[in-house]
Amino acid sequence: MVDHARAANAHLALIPEMVIPLPAIPDLLARIESNPQPLVLIGGVEGISPTQYRALVVQHGGTPDIHDGAAGTYVNAVLVAVRTATQPQTRFSSR
Repeated sequence: MVDHARAANAHLALIPEMVIPLPAIPDLLARIESNPQPLVLIGGVEGISPTQYRALVVQHGGTPDIHDGAAGTYVNAVLVAVRTATQPQTRFSSR
């Protein structure tokens, strides 16, 4: 991924685990989408419940990678946002 970002002259932003607050995600993604510069952002979302995680993934067009009956009280989620010259893409992954 780093090599692809360099080849596209994209900025690479790495945000540590569990730092991005859930309420900040819409504004963060809007800023990435509105910026014409290529960008790859990989960041840790604060601990959220499995229900919040599934809703977040679906809201951004994805398919949740944890099921309704998942054990645990929170999900350690990673946000991957890629802004290319043609369009922005957003992905989430749980651990």
